Amino acid sequence: MRTRKEAVIAGRKQRRSRAEAVAEEAVEPQPTSLWGIVDPENSVLLPGKLDSLRRFLLLYSATRSCLWAVFAADLPQTGLALTTIWLFGCAAAAFLGGASSSATARSAASWAPAAALIALVPQLAWTLPFTNNHFILEMLVMIVLAVAGGSRRSDASRNAHVQARSDGDVRLAWRGVAWLTLIVFFHTGLQKVIYGYWFGGEFLAWMIGNTNRFGDLFMLFLSGGDILRLRAYNALSAGTGPYRVDSALFIAASNLVYIAEMALPVLLAWPRTRRLAAIASLVLVFVMQLGAREYGFAFLFLHLLMMFLPGDAIRRTLPLTAAIMAWVIGAAFKIFPGGWMVDPRSM
Repeated sequence: MRTRKEAVIAGRKQRRSRAEAVAEEAVEPQPTSLWGIVDPENSVLLPGKLDSLRRFLLLYSATRSCLWAVFAADLPQTGLALTTIWLFGCAAAAFLGGASSSATARSAASWAPAAALIALVPQLAWTLPFTNNHFILEMLVMIVLAVAGGSRRSDASRNAHVQARSDGDVRLAWRGVAWLTLIVFFHTGLQKVIYGYWFGGEFLAWMIGNTNRFGDLFMLFLSGGDILRLRAYNALSAGTGPYRVDSALFIAASNLVYIAEMALPVLLAWPRTRRLAAIASLVLVFVMQLGAREYGFAFLFLHLLMMFLPGDAIRRTLPLTAAIMAWVIGAAFKIFPGGWMVDPRSM
């Protein structure tokens, strides 16, 4: 026969279990909702995946700001220095808070994206109207994490309504980041269709003839005569051209790029095809950036795509990511080799 004390404890556990069930029920995704189709199969991983993304994004912002401070002589140097220090402080708060059991430290980590916007907003103002597209993407993801992506861990002692609201915020942040990634990915292909210069390979042919970008990657599909002809053109002269080639493989590769960029986001959204689509997307972006050499965008977008992989891929690669960023900063200050990684135009 149970004692009075045991009965009280058992009653508390029962009420706690009921509260947890209510909280889980309140935030259960609706399978018929288009907005919620991007939810992962295991929603328990959502808070951890968002925590990892927040740490990466803050470290990325701080590193990118540091490179701006070193190379962007046309921007306010004092302002860049101050905002860079601020962003590194936000990144430190995210890393330390995520590893701490202190409620204060965890709260500071959850507010770090909002604090980072204090630095990103003036940086946006300084770069307009020539702001890089990937800086806009960086800022939009930061806004989503600031508004709804706080690090909120489940606590059985919480009121069921409060816990349900917290879990709902986490799910909202996930959906915001996921849909933002898919829309940007799809738009990269759509804009190629609208421009119309990828159907016959004209854009890539022009890039091979007039820049060093894309040449190493796509010239594999061209003859030596085509390469010499394209590089003999003067892009600043009227009537230069034609930027057309006869290589079927080259034209096929040009068309496959925008087809993949428009098809893969659809497959990423669909749960049954998400894993393979995530791997294919990572390969596509990595290969394309070998030619485009937009290292800032590549690093950011590859990590956003990693959110669609099973488990917490960003957390597992975060030590390597931090080491690469430290190396990039060292290369910017000419402490380490690797100047090719710190082209300011790519950041």
